[in-house]
Amino acid sequence: TSTTIYLKLWWQGNTNTTPVLGTTAPTLTIPIPAGGTYFVHPRPLVMPGPMYFAVTNLQADTDKTVLSTGGEAITLFLE
Repeated sequence: TSTTIYLKLWWQGNTNTTPVLGTTAPTLTIPIPAGGTYFVHPRPLVMPGPMYFAVTNLQADTDKTVLSTGGEAITLFLE
């Protein structure tokens, strides 16, 4: 992309509720700089329950702007 975008991750945990983009604060936000990058977390991310993710244009937890169509691709490797 031509600007930084933000990968936001949530884990359901014991709440039994689905997160709402722009309302539920993410568990982790990872900035992806313009031009992309490989991000490897130094330790495994171990959280309870299902994981949800979204990508937005702004870092704020309340941001729910969508990316423009075309050009952006994110690959998550989960083990």
